[in-house]
Amino acid sequence: GQNEYTLTNAVGYFLSCFFSISFIVFLTSTQPFFLTDILGISNKIGNYIGTLTFADEILSIITSPLFGALSDKIGTRPITVFGLIIIGASFLTYTLAKNVYPDMLFLRLFFALGATACGSMITAMLTELTCSNFQLNNDNDEEEDIIINENDNYSINTSSSNITGNNDKDSNKRNGKLTSYVGIATGFGAIFSVVFFLTLPVKFGKHYPTGLALKYSYLTVGLIAIFVGIFLSFLLYKDNKKVGVNKKILQVLGNLNYFELLKMGFKAAKERKIALGYFGSFISRSSSIIIGSFLPLYVNDYFQREYDRNCSSISASTISIAGGNGDDNDYCRKAYVYSSMLIGISQLISLIVAPLFGILCDKFGRKNVMLVSSLFGFLGNFSISFIRKVEKNLVFLMVLVSFIGISHIGNIIGSMSLCTDKQRTFSGAISGVYTFCGGIGILIISKLGGYLSDHWIGSSFLILSVFNLLMVVLILI
Repeated sequence: GQNEYTLTNAVGYFLSCFFSISFIVFLTSTQPFFLTDILGISNKIGNYIGTLTFADEILSIITSPLFGALSDKIGTRPITVFGLIIIGASFLTYTLAKNVYPDMLFLRLFFALGATACGSMITAMLTELTCSNFQLNNDNDEEEDIIINENDNYSINTSSSNITGNNDKDSNKRNGKLTSYVGIATGFGAIFSVVFFLTLPVKFGKHYPTGLALKYSYLTVGLIAIFVGIFLSFLLYKDNKKVGVNKKILQVLGNLNYFELLKMGFKAAKERKIALGYFGSFISRSSSIIIGSFLPLYVNDYFQREYDRNCSSISASTISIAGGNGDDNDYCRKAYVYSSMLIGISQLISLIVAPLFGILCDKFGRKNVMLVSSLFGFLGNFSISFIRKVEKNLVFLMVLVSFIGISHIGNIIGSMSLCTDKQRTFSGAISGVYTFCGGIGILIISKLGGYLSDHWIGSSFLILSVFNLLMVVLILI
């Protein structure tokens, strides 16, 4: 039969959300300084970062459906543990890199493999938790939809997944709150990374030169990742069904190759809910790139134009280590402080509204939550694209990045909940395609937005506002 889903499993799941994100934030935030401080490169930083991110996403897009499909065969636990250990190993080997191509490119792809394994399991594990009979809060009226799952016969399961109405309402009710916990875990993971991991180069910098300080930081975080992977292998849910009870389903899956499973994931989008979920993933991942990469670029662009200073390759770590070397640094420090502040506000607002959105999803339905958050996203992105003066409009910008933060988290919670509220035969394939759609969003916004930003800095924000508007239209028709 199916083994019980316990509190330990749930804790393991939320920890894996927390740490996966924290490692990703550490890597993406330190890459520019890896180029400048360790490899000593001073020009074309943006171009290199763009290419590395692009390669990372391409690999992620190809492998996420594969990991999703694989989890339908072997369960989610081994894939998550594998991912964390690969992330750790890639950080350790990063310290040996001597050049951008091939060293850094290869290591970034190695990292991306691990990050995708962890990332695509976040959605698949949420389905496990939702469809188990484990509850974080004991409400008796939420027991209904679980019973189907007790059955070892998968066909009952699958047919039940086509029945909407009561069963669906119950699982929705349960799932919005759960999904918001994922949002909170990942939000705290990002903040943890900024507070603990990203300050490591500064701490090591007190005793070692900058490049070495960054190397030691990578070693430290790498060891933490491997430790977390091993630790979580004891906590995460072990699905006995995947080990051999369900011979039939395994045979079915065994006969399906990668592309068949991909097709299954895409076919699931015939269900309008799933299609909206996929597009929500596309938008929320695009928003994360806007917040993480294009906001700093936007602030930096303003300081470059206003004061004729280039701060793109300067980070908190280099500023605090370098101290005040002349005039440049004050502007760069200011640019860094402004962009960190705007990113911070956006992330913080996402965190604060996550539990609220979870509750609203359960009360008013996920589509309505996604509708409201996409409207916020449209307003925020559209307005920012036409604002030029950062210092004058700082308060207004704070409000607008909050709007983007709201749209980001609302679309994550709504779309994840739409795709994970029931056990479907191909839940893993669905979570893989969900990640795949997010990856496509990142590719479009980082490549197209990056290219157009060189001509007009507001363009990436404008592109995202169009995506948000499209979501509003899709929900309304």
